[in-house]
Amino acid sequence: MRDSFQRLMSWHAGTRAPLSDMLYRFSRRYIMAWSNIENDLGANGEGWVLRTILARRTEAPVIFDVGANIGDWSAMVVPHLPQARLLAFEPVPPVREKLKKSLAGTSAEVLSYALSNEAGSVTINYTPDNPHLSSLVSMEGDSAIAVSSVEVERRTGDDLCRDLGIDRIRFLKVDTEGHDLGVLQGFARMIAEGRIDVIQFEYNYMSIYSRTFLKDFYDMLAPGMAIGRLLPNRVEFAEYDFAADNFIQSNWIAVRADLTEDRAALSR
Repeated sequence: MRDSFQRLMSWHAGTRAPLSDMLYRFSRRYIMAWSNIENDLGANGEGWVLRTILARRTEAPVIFDVGANIGDWSAMVVPHLPQARLLAFEPVPPVREKLKKSLAGTSAEVLSYALSNEAGSVTINYTPDNPHLSSLVSMEGDSAIAVSSVEVERRTGDDLCRDLGIDRIRFLKVDTEGHDLGVLQGFARMIAEGRIDVIQFEYNYMSIYSRTFLKDFYDMLAPGMAIGRLLPNRVEFAEYDFAADNFIQSNWIAVRADLTEDRAALSR
């Protein structure tokens, strides 16, 4: 029965039979919804996972927001855990000014560095019309995106933590439009020594520009960390699956493998 159905589907799609285009577009939209492409922090699980993790520790944890942009994510930290040490990174000057205004009156530290896998001066691609797309990754050839160049200072997370006396990070959120793997590589020592409890990273079409696969994240983080797709109210922890390497917008959570209670709380 399954083989017959598969042959029917192959014939229907391959011959572009009536309704095939509609079925394709519906299936594509369903896969996107299944992947949780929602960008609203209150609806896609980002707010939920942050609250869940912060609620599990009452001391003053260290939180990193790498690629803070105008501060939407950082602004969620303060009400839930005002005693947290929050470091928000935004290298593009005009965007950073908006970030400072967003976090004014809080204890958050706004830093101008672009975190990466190496140090030194670098050119960032700033997209004034949509600052959320600004990235160290080159989008050369995409004429639909207006880009200007800004020179910024690049540092590694390991070096920064050493200089600031930070020996543990409770939550490391990374959203750098295609450069997330490079950011995590800059934290290689901290990750290897189990000094970062929870990591949130983004995987989407910008990974095409950076030639990065979801498998690269798994290869770096597993088995020391359990990895799963972020859903609106839970994390779908799983082993790597080639089918997930589809460049569809999604957020992923990695939790230290020995933090079984944290993982259970996120898997509910």
